[in-house]
Amino acid sequence: MIGLFLISIALLGVPMATSIYGLIIPNGLLGFAIGMVDSSMMPTMGYLVDIRHSSVYGSVYAIADVAFCLGYAIGMNIDLFEEEKKKDFFLLIK
Repeated sequence: MIGLFLISIALLGVPMATSIYGLIIPNGLLGFAIGMVDSSMMPTMGYLVDIRHSSVYGSVYAIADVAFCLGYAIGMNIDLFEEEKKKDFFLLIK
């Protein structure tokens, strides 16, 4: 939970940067927090493989990591799309 909170703080700090040097701390914090979330997620995925399937960890870790990365890559784009729809909707109301 702390990792997710740090990710939100770091993502708020990225647009506030006024120079390239202002991105060092938010991006460093973002990398550290993603590592925290990833390191707590992977043992849980390994445990699920142990209790449900044969002990083939590599593919489960790869699938979990890809899903985690796609969540960040696609999630932001979906949010931008939703914001555009809201803006268009409110322009129609006025």
